[in-house]
Amino acid sequence: MELAAFLCERGLQIIMETHSDHIYNGMRKCIKRNTLGRDKLAAYYFELDDTMQTKIQHITFNGQGAEENHPYGMFDQFDDDLDELIGM
Repeated sequence: MELAAFLCERGLQIIMETHSDHIYNGMRKCIKRNTLGRDKLAAYYFELDDTMQTKIQHITFNGQGAEENHPYGMFDQFDDDLDELIGM
């Protein structure tokens, strides 16, 4: 993500699709470190609703890289697994 942030800050447009929380969190860390401006990125979460229509949610971040509107179900598997392991 550091390389992608470097390129984006210099005007290159990158379109990236991922299921990787490492890439996603790397993007958030770049925002926090001020190596990637929030105005240089757009993040979206896609999911199917009950009628099998695609819903698209734009995700916004604060200046520290924290999500301002975390979609339910996005990258929640780690927390779900940890809850099961510790007996919650």
